Amino acid sequence: MTEQDEMSLVIYYNSIRKNYIDDIKVLIENGCKNRAILSFKYDYLNFLINLMQILIILISASLTLMESIKTYYNTENEAIDITAILFTSFIGIIMTLYRFLKLENNKERTGNILESYNLILNNLFNNQSKSMG
Repeated sequence: MTEQDEMSLVIYYNSIRKNYIDDIKVLIENGCKNRAILSFKYDYLNFLINLMQILIILISASLTLMESIKTYYNTENEAIDITAILFTSFIGIIMTLYRFLKLENNKERTGNILESYNLILNNLFNNQSKSMG
């Protein structure tokens, strides 16, 4: 192999290496954006789940308070009875939405995908460091 052939081969391998590094940079950029979007989705689902659970707790506490007041004052108040029925219905609606939307499953899947993205991006960062070094 002549010196010119070796030089051509070095230039060829350097161009391949540069393309490889550029591809890794693009993958890292896209991966970071996708990871951020997934992180926002995970946080949003977590917020919804927490909100629904807090609403159920507050409505349940209100029901208990109303029933306690009704019992303490030994009264038959139709407004308390109707409100209790409405609050119980709200709890049922919230729980139905929670199950129908499968929020916990979606949150878990999003969390698993987010973990996978983190592993892949770490591998890409490592490959980028190795190829530049």
